[in-house]
Amino acid sequence: MNTWFWIALSAPALWAVTNHIDGFVISRYSAGKRVASLLVFTGLVSGLAAVLISIFAKVETIALWQELLGIFAGCLFVGGYIPYMQALKEDEVSIAAPLWQMVVPLSYILGAIFLKEHLSGHQILATLIVIAGAVLMSMNPHGFRWKPRIFFLMLFASFLIALNTIVFKFIGLESSFWTISFWEYLGAFVFGLGLLVITPVRTDFLTFVREGGRTIVSLSTLSEAINVVARLLFNYAALIAPIALVYAVNGAQPFFIFLYALIIFAFFPKIKAEDFSRRSFILKIVATIILIAGSTLLFLS
Repeated sequence: MNTWFWIALSAPALWAVTNHIDGFVISRYSAGKRVASLLVFTGLVSGLAAVLISIFAKVETIALWQELLGIFAGCLFVGGYIPYMQALKEDEVSIAAPLWQMVVPLSYILGAIFLKEHLSGHQILATLIVIAGAVLMSMNPHGFRWKPRIFFLMLFASFLIALNTIVFKFIGLESSFWTISFWEYLGAFVFGLGLLVITPVRTDFLTFVREGGRTIVSLSTLSEAINVVARLLFNYAALIAPIALVYAVNGAQPFFIFLYALIIFAFFPKIKAEDFSRRSFILKIVATIILIAGSTLLFLS
């Protein structure tokens, strides 16, 4: 029974929710502000997660260098979202978010170098199919559109997140899941507090809260709470399966983004979440079929 597959699949299903929430918050409130200020919420919720883990789970004693690496992993996790948030600010969710699939080859390379992880030919084929589906899902149906700035922002974000997962698994294999999760979330909390030290970011964060009020606080907190749960599920799957495979399953995220956009369009038509022209709809249906085919092959591997 491929338990890791279903655990891994639940993560993009949750992350797609945060993609839409983040896209809405950024489009509505981020004009003239630094997107890094929104990540203060990530740090604060991560700090709460670390406290809850220390109370309800067993956090083992590990070496100082492992604790520091865990904190570093948390910093990488939050830091990786800075270029992603900037990409969201400059373009649509459906363009930027699918480019997270660059994490797959990056994690495969890093996993092979540092963790000696290798995929079979069958798994590599399935991974390539998933990547192809994700790329197709993100294409502009009205013509090819190369946006180098968005591409390189997401490439940098993907590298930081891939490195985060490598570090997490490297330490997790030597300790326990909840132990390394505690130190990772503590690192994310430290990074979030560090952002508040930067005067322009602190000013923008306070402006966000003042202008958005209860709405932005509630939405950002909800998004980060979902993010914490998704990250826990993803990290657990990454501990019991090759990281590149888990990231390949994460390729289903564009499908969930599209699915939720359909729901938003049906019930909240005033909120523009996606392009639903005929060509766009057909393109996304074909991409969905490819994603399902690739995911099925991964599940059977």
